[in-house]
Amino acid sequence: MATALGAQFDILGDRAVENLYFTFFATAGVISVWVPVVFFVRGTLTDFGRNAAARYGRSGFGKESMLESCWGRALVASRASRVTYAGLKCLCFVVLGLEVSCAHIADSEAVAAWRPALAAWAGGIVAATVIFCLLRAPVLWEGRRFWCCEVSEAGEPKARPVLRRPRVPVRVGATIGAAR
Repeated sequence: MATALGAQFDILGDRAVENLYFTFFATAGVISVWVPVVFFVRGTLTDFGRNAAARYGRSGFGKESMLESCWGRALVASRASRVTYAGLKCLCFVVLGLEVSCAHIADSEAVAAWRPALAAWAGGIVAATVIFCLLRAPVLWEGRRFWCCEVSEAGEPKARPVLRRPRVPVRVGATIGAAR
């Protein structure tokens, strides 16, 4: 039986693994630093949108999903999309790990012969993974209605009243930072 807390831990685990691996491969010089930046930013914005939707009883997936359009559900929440994305990331990490490992084997002629092909293949898989990451951005588009305004029972945004803070008088006589 899946729970909302379990789903949150699953997302947290996925984010931690992808961020650690992409950061490692960027610091190892195998991929551009922009790859982990793309994943950090998209992950942060996605989590922001999901948390904003959660305030209104919506979740990232399931019956009460924040995704309402067919294309949003197909690109983000469908089993095929999630399996493809997870498979691409897994393949990406394996190939990049193989590339880092082969970089440390300098004596082998076979490894030296395969390294350019491996680097090209790894670059293609990294590019495909980044593109798929960006294609899964409908969660950001569909979450926009939860970011800045309140949502009615029907899921429609409604205007939020402007809250005014009461004015508090400020004393000017004391020196800032002075000991009493």
